[in-house]
Amino acid sequence: MLSEKSEQFIHNLRLYLITSGKKDKEVEDITAELSDHLAEAEKRGKDIHEITGGSPEAYMESIKDELETDYKGLLKSLPVFFIGVLAYFIMGPAVRGGFSVNIVQLTGFPVVVLVGLAIYIVFLQNAGKKQYSDQKMFVYAMISYFVLTALFVAIMLGGNVLAPPIYTAGPLANNIIAALCAIAFIGLAVWSKTWFTIVIPLILFGPSLVMARMELTEETILYGSAAVTIIACLAIMIWPLLMKAKKQSEN
Repeated sequence: MLSEKSEQFIHNLRLYLITSGKKDKEVEDITAELSDHLAEAEKRGKDIHEITGGSPEAYMESIKDELETDYKGLLKSLPVFFIGVLAYFIMGPAVRGGFSVNIVQLTGFPVVVLVGLAIYIVFLQNAGKKQYSDQKMFVYAMISYFVLTALFVAIMLGGNVLAPPIYTAGPLANNIIAALCAIAFIGLAVWSKTWFTIVIPLILFGPSLVMARMELTEETILYGSAAVTIIACLAIMIWPLLMKAKKQSEN
């Protein structure tokens, strides 16, 4: 059995290598081999810092340099990123029952998605290489989301000013779009082996989805969902700290 720190290191290494474009099979093989090596080293009383030479970041870099970059796999991954980032943008309007699109938005979305792709890759690589805790990973994920949201809002508002809608979804279409976005989030989580691609949309869109079906006013839905989202974010950040403090007090 590996220690908690070593388990976290293996998880972060896998995340870093996958987002660096390495082949899944090679990543799984090397992380499995390293897990065995770490387990044996820990039995001899060594910790992760001794094993990695005091710099997990440099150790990860050395492993990445040894593996060949899978450019063909990266090209295959682009549609996954594109669909995942696009789902973040369109689920909000769909959940609120007001999805529409015009020519400015239609041409601007791909640009924002490419920016989102770059942010997503940089974020996950840094999360793995710099050994982000779950709380820190969540905070940076939220920051990344709000940056993308700001770009999305700019496209949406600019599009509404400059061009009329070329498509407006009805109630059924909005529900279908929201359901497809949820499926995209789940698929992205399975593909990237990270939980935040499900948790963050659930926190951001879940309250609106529930309240929209409770015959509340639009203002109540807006403020209510914002309050629930803020409380949920605080709970996610504070709960692990409370559990850690409780564990330390018991020890």
